[in-house]
Amino acid sequence: QLLKAPGRSRQSDRKLRPGDFVEAVEQIEAAGLAFFRLADGSWACSRDQAGKALCELVLREKHTWVYVCNDKDGAQVRETPTRHTNKNTSKRLKHRERAIVTEKVTFSDGDVFLKLEQKKGWVPATKLNGAVKMAPLKEMEQAEATGPGANGFVPPGMGPPGM
Repeated sequence: QLLKAPGRSRQSDRKLRPGDFVEAVEQIEAAGLAFFRLADGSWACSRDQAGKALCELVLREKHTWVYVCNDKDGAQVRETPTRHTNKNTSKRLKHRERAIVTEKVTFSDGDVFLKLEQKKGWVPATKLNGAVKMAPLKEMEQAEATGPGANGFVPPGMGPPGM
């Protein structure tokens, strides 16, 4: 349940669903609870009345690398960095498929998710058992990852002479 202000008595009509990924811009502690002010102005509490974790802060960082999918079953692409299946998309990476990664999210338990440039989604870096799912191959220069031709399209006049 999202809140209008820090404190459980100020509930709004909106809720976060499992796997939602929102930006927190402020954190305050009150009565042993962490409250996060979200970018839209609403607030979220870290725990419910029973003490169950509802949300957590993650480390989000720029991470421009090429990875390869090491999982024989491939990797399910998700809308957000989560293991909740409600955020699965219809896209998958195939075994040995290479992918450009532009961002990395690390959860407090060490679980890591990688943001894919081409497939427009997220994949876990490891399987649930800790085995490597996505193996890093090569760090990319920023211009390589986002410059002309990074997505397979080169605008006229931006490629080699004659293009």
